[in-house]
Amino acid sequence: MRSANCFMPTWTTEGKLVKRGTYCNWEAVVSHCTYLNDNSDACINVDKVKEFISTQTGGQICFANVNFLDLEHFKHDGSKNLTMKAYHEACCHATNDVFVVKINETGHSFEVLMHQSDGTLDFAAQLKQPSLMTGESQPNMFQSYRKGKHKDTDLCVFYYPGKNGCEINTLASSLFKMQIYGEVLLVQCTREASFMPRERFVSYTLADFQENFLRKRKRVVPEQTSLRPEEYKALKVEMEASLSTYEKQASSLAQVPSMLAKVAPMPPPDGRQLAKLVKHQRAVGSTVIP
Repeated sequence: MRSANCFMPTWTTEGKLVKRGTYCNWEAVVSHCTYLNDNSDACINVDKVKEFISTQTGGQICFANVNFLDLEHFKHDGSKNLTMKAYHEACCHATNDVFVVKINETGHSFEVLMHQSDGTLDFAAQLKQPSLMTGESQPNMFQSYRKGKHKDTDLCVFYYPGKNGCEINTLASSLFKMQIYGEVLLVQCTREASFMPRERFVSYTLADFQENFLRKRKRVVPEQTSLRPEEYKALKVEMEASLSTYEKQASSLAQVPSMLAKVAPMPPPDGRQLAKLVKHQRAVGSTVIP
């Protein structure tokens, strides 16, 4: 119970979510919420609580599945006196059908609706049993963690292991970086905090599969073209002529530097001016180099 993180969702007047209590699973939250609404003065928006929990579980929850009063430690009149394990198994009883994606040996992917049978989903019935797998052999399953909008779910991959007599599934092998032979089933599984491990399978559609794996943005490579020698020479002559025309236009308004002078040039100094300059320097005590 200490590791459980299921809670009773409540909201403040400003609409802020407040988590109250610690419950063994979401089914217990729904059962207790309904009980409080029917047997106390607590002001609980049952529809809003159910909508929140339905979002947390991917819509795969039965709101009238089990009653928390059926647990043996409540000793309620008319209860089923269920142990914690039995109560959890009753909560895990599947009641909804789910969509899965199948990838056959040729790499073709399509959507399949799986019906629950006696509270479980039989994935083996949807996979063609390989010739080397005899008896009541069950397919293997691994989970592929993904980032993005499905951050609260994992992608579960069901397949028969090893070289089982089927052709290699090239599409599935390339997607999951391992050799997979035969058909493959893909379905989502919620990642929720429950006091005991559980698997709650959520629908995985063909549109989800195409968005996650097949609709990759391809990098656009610019088309490269090469020139023949005669084309390069003609292009070079054209560029030189264009550059020459531009230079003529840019220098058409240019003038000779002497025409741009703003003052008249000074005449060259004569000997009398130099003699006066020497006398002046001696008068002020300057040192003149002979």
